[in-house]
Amino acid sequence: MYYALVTNNEVERVLYSAQNITINGTDYSYQIFASWSVDDLIAIGIYPYTDVTEDSRYYTHGTVSYTINAKDVVGTFPGIAISVADLQARLGNDINNAVSQQQGAIDWYWNRASKGGKAVPANIQTYATTLYSEQATKETEVAALTTLAEVVAYELNTLNVWTVNPTAVEPI
Repeated sequence: MYYALVTNNEVERVLYSAQNITINGTDYSYQIFASWSVDDLIAIGIYPYTDVTEDSRYYTHGTVSYTINAKDVVGTFPGIAISVADLQARLGNDINNAVSQQQGAIDWYWNRASKGGKAVPANIQTYATTLYSEQATKETEVAALTTLAEVVAYELNTLNVWTVNPTAVEPI
């Protein structure tokens, strides 16, 4: 649990861990956070604390503002939307990483064939071709996104859905 030290109805600092603390010249052991009741802590100015933030995948966080309630403190960080262009770049990297990971599982077929071994099976060639086609489709879809809401919806509903089946890879 996090706490806020409140002095003169202002948040002096946020405590993200139990720690020894001095309040109005009195030293308190970190153990008060485990042994005292919430009401006892509030009596000396230590309130339970919660952060409220926007999803950090889509927002950076501005300067915190605090709301001091009777039984807790809430720190609200305003969200500053990340640009669609930056989000598109991130999605493009995610797509490339997913393709690399899936392609990495079958690259050995081409290595074996290039060294005079068994030819790459037709289902593996089809799998690779489909994978790259799907990558191109996803890249086109990402390029067409124009708003933050579209990016969020795309990422939540589409990005991790691949129609190619990695289990199509045949054993050695």
